Amino acid sequence: MSLVFSARLVVAIDVGTHAIGSSWCVISDSNADPVSRKIHFSNQWESQPAPTAKNLSALLLDADGNLIAWGYEARRLWLTQGAELREKGARYHQGFKMDLGTHPVSDPENAILAGNDPADEESAQTAAGSAGLSVDEVTPDLLSTLLRQVVTTTLGQITAAGYDEDDLRWCLTVPACWSDYQKAVMRDVAKNAGLPGEDGRVLLSLEPESAAHYARVSGVRVIGEDDEAGADLMAPGARFMVVDCGGGTVDITAYENDADGKMVEIGRSIGDRFGSDFLNRAFENSHLAECLGDTDILDEIRDSCPEALLNLIDQWERAKLHVTLDQEDSINLLIPSAIDRRIGAAVRKRLARRQNKVNDAIVLTPADIHALFDTVVPGTLDLIDIQLQAMAATRGDDTRPDVILLVGGFSSSPYLQQAVKERFGDRALVMVPPQPRYRRAVRRHPLLLRPADTRPTQPVHLRHRGEQAVQGRSRPRGQAVRDHLRPGHLP
Repeated sequence: MSLVFSARLVVAIDVGTHAIGSSWCVISDSNADPVSRKIHFSNQWESQPAPTAKNLSALLLDADGNLIAWGYEARRLWLTQGAELREKGARYHQGFKMDLGTHPVSDPENAILAGNDPADEESAQTAAGSAGLSVDEVTPDLLSTLLRQVVTTTLGQITAAGYDEDDLRWCLTVPACWSDYQKAVMRDVAKNAGLPGEDGRVLLSLEPESAAHYARVSGVRVIGEDDEAGADLMAPGARFMVVDCGGGTVDITAYENDADGKMVEIGRSIGDRFGSDFLNRAFENSHLAECLGDTDILDEIRDSCPEALLNLIDQWERAKLHVTLDQEDSINLLIPSAIDRRIGAAVRKRLARRQNKVNDAIVLTPADIHALFDTVVPGTLDLIDIQLQAMAATRGDDTRPDVILLVGGFSSSPYLQQAVKERFGDRALVMVPPQPRYRRAVRRHPLLLRPADTRPTQPVHLRHRGEQAVQGRSRPRGQAVRDHLRPGHLP
């Protein structure tokens, strides 16, 4: 009898900083074609605003650390019953994935994510310290709790369809720029969440590779040219870079198809903490603190009415989706009443002086908006430039232009799309996959889109303990986007 595990189903879990979701498919000859493959996924979550393939990566825990709610329901309870829950010691957690394994106490020399922001680390340490623990102790537990909820939901679907847990192979996405230490911690997180510990039962897949497979079978379009057909990423010899712009990281890999149309990695896997979540952190820790004029006031708001602060950040989250590179209009974010009662007359006068007599809203001028985007976009452009140079070094006689493929939630930002095309449009085609009806980021997982035997492309990107990971390069923060574009675009 063979001792090699043979899966009947593959389950993919896209573990995102902002949201998390899962999907699964049956391994069979009839389900082998990645274009027509039947993939099952959840798009109904408690308290969701609209059908979506992913739930929020959010947890609401009581004073003892027990789960009250997760996802959109946790957010709803925190926004509507926050005061009562806080009195009982409850805490709301969101966006904690990027703190995983960033402080390896047992191995301080181990490589960690490049470009860690001291302010972000201090914030994470403060949140953990309130429980008398370190970030390294809190974050894995939070992630295990979150992952356990998704596993439970997915298993409910699968067992209802007549399959057994022993039939499954699980695949989890991880950032390309994570170190071996962080991947090892993630494997422990998966085991603590109830996933099997046997060899071959749980695999880690790099997020940009997953995105590349999705783009290859879904088609792409050229940014700014809706009626122009995209490049054929399945064709032999096609060369493309995948820029996976998520909530926590921007991860970049590059590929060239061999004679059989299979992807072979060229260049190197790089990335950094330039995801859209850091725009929100910059808004809160930099712009909002400056508007209030005193970090103590912001700290008091965080402690006394965090649900109102979350409401304010939500307004920015929605507004930033429509910001363009040539933004000329200001953005007004209404101050929630709970915050308005806390700030007092002195802060209102300060706001009126700063904001042309407006004191009932936080006003973001075009200059303010550009400054916030400068915290992540210039770094992303630098990483793309590094990868383009690496791709050029491996180019043969093929004269077809290279392709820059923007994927991930943040890739839908007009500001980011325009900045990438403005800087690199004369060196490569800039493209994005088509937008599906539902947000199906999780459905792009390579082991759901590859042929049904689930063999990975060459080279294999599933790194295990002890293998060397390629790290992203750190860079100065706060540089203006215009310094990274062709001269003459911005005044």
